[in-house]
Amino acid sequence: MSKENNVPTTERGKQLRPVARGAAPSGLDRAYGCFAWIAFVICAVALFSVLVQDNNTRNALGMLIGIPFALTAVAAGVVGLVLSVVHWREWPLLLMSAVVASMILAFLAKEEWNLVGEGFVDAWCTCATAVLIFFCARWFAFTRSRATRAQATGEQGP
Repeated sequence: MSKENNVPTTERGKQLRPVARGAAPSGLDRAYGCFAWIAFVICAVALFSVLVQDNNTRNALGMLIGIPFALTAVAAGVVGLVLSVVHWREWPLLLMSAVVASMILAFLAKEEWNLVGEGFVDAWCTCATAVLIFFCARWFAFTRSRATRAQATGEQGP
């Protein structure tokens, strides 16, 4: 503790910044949240396509839920891309940006350019979604708490 103003300090004399318990760098939370939303939307679309067998119900759900979810996923992708550039030292964000871009390219290769088959795109997007889920779960379950502790003690984060 510093004697003149009662501010906690580290062993090296650096002042500790007050951090709320459980707080993490909000930009990183937002970036990982954007990629988590994209993974959620992809999983929800796959689940709805398997569960709903009636074409009228499938079309209604696509219009009421699918289009708004798709638009928010596009917005989340743009925000996630920008935040991954801002937080360029956080390598999983850069990897997830590349994975999302590769999913878009795989979709275009199938639909627009007729370069690959549907099986390839399905397999690629399944693996890419697994990568998104893995790194988002890794952040929110494990790495975020270490980043919070490092921020509270004034050390360099992971």
